[in-house]
Amino acid sequence: MGVREAKYRLEKWRIKKYESKGKKLSPETEAKMSKVFTQQVALETTIKMILDKIGVSTTMYVPYLSVGMEINGLTRRYSGDELNKRIESVMAKWLGRKLDKTILEKIKKCVLDRKF
Repeated sequence: MGVREAKYRLEKWRIKKYESKGKKLSPETEAKMSKVFTQQVALETTIKMILDKIGVSTTMYVPYLSVGMEINGLTRRYSGDELNKRIESVMAKWLGRKLDKTILEKIKKCVLDRKF
C-alpha cells in the first residue's frame, strides 16, 4: 500500500475545493495546504515504518493509520488538558476495536513528539 505524494493530494484537493466551483486558490492557501499534505505524507510513512518494524499485518495498517491521523488532527485544534482528554477518548475508542495498546502508544508518542 503506497503513500500518495503530497503534490498529488494537493492537486486533487485544489480541483475539488476550487476549480470545480470556479474559484481561484490564493498562493497563501496553496502554501499552507502544501505544508499540511507534506506533513500528512511524512506521518503516514513514519507510522508505516513503525508497523513494519513491529511486524503488523498490512491488513491492519488502515486502522492504525487512522489513529495517527485522528490524533494529529486533534493536536492542530487543541492543547493542554483538553488535548489529553480527547486523545484518551480516541485511544479508548480504538482499544475498544481490539487494536494493540502498545502499538497505539507508539503511534501516539510519534505524533505528539512530532517525529515525522
